[in-house]
Order: sequence, then structure tokens, then C-alpha cells
Amino acid sequence: MGERYIIGLVAFIFGYRMFGVANSMVYTIAIQGGPILIVAVALLVSGYEYFAGGIKGFLGKLSDIDAVFVQ
Repeated sequence: MGERYIIGLVAFIFGYRMFGVANSMVYTIAIQGGPILIVAVALLVSGYEYFAGGIKGFLGKLSDIDAVFVQ
């Protein structure tokens, strides 16, 4: 099991260096950007109800919870 891990790690590093670090970084950042974009959209969609009344509506809901939040 340990040998496979080492071989896989060496193969990954060799491939990463072979194709160029800068070029590989473009692909890895693009792959990371996909889930980040999905989470960002999910957060915006799930928080829409809080901002339906605008900023004043949002602050009103916060003050209903506790007035210290809007001070």
C-alpha cells in the first residue's frame, strides 16, 4: 500500500513539473473555481429572502433579533 502511494505521488509531481507549473496552475485553479462558484451562487440564492426588503428590511430583521446588531 505504501509503495503505491509513493509511486502515485512521484508520478503526480513528475507530471505536474513536466507539463509546466504555470500551465498546470491554470487548470488546478479552474478546477477549484467550479465548486467555489457553485457555493457562491448557493449562498446568494439562499440569502435572497433576507434582502427581499432591501438593506432596511435586512437591518429591521436584525434589530428584531437584537438591537445591538444594528448599532
